[in-house]
Amino acid sequence: MSYEGSKIEIPGTDGSLWTYNAVSGSGCPPTEVGWVLAIEGGSQALPDQRLSIEEVIGDLDAMMPGELTTREAVTALTEGMIKTLQEQCDGLRNEGKDPSEALSRARQLRDELNAALGAE
Repeated sequence: MSYEGSKIEIPGTDGSLWTYNAVSGSGCPPTEVGWVLAIEGGSQALPDQRLSIEEVIGDLDAMMPGELTTREAVTALTEGMIKTLQEQCDGLRNEGKDPSEALSRARQLRDELNAALGAE
């Protein structure tokens, strides 16, 4: 499956490619905004998986121990998702539509990010 948004790609030890997709975009429904892991190639075929921010950070820390930029990258990409949701809220308000779903998802991501970074 192809995802709109930024991504972090990590080669697996079995020849697979682990792609952490920061799914967002102006046309993306708020409930779909978040992290999705897609694994291609390698020894096992796995379905795409929605992950929490804490799971993404945990995976990246395990796959690249000592790499200081993983948390920065996840934080920056998550902040981008939150910004996109806030922009959706503004657009919906301007159109006289209810922005509560986008606003709620932005708050969820903010809380999840703060919790994941606080668990360091």
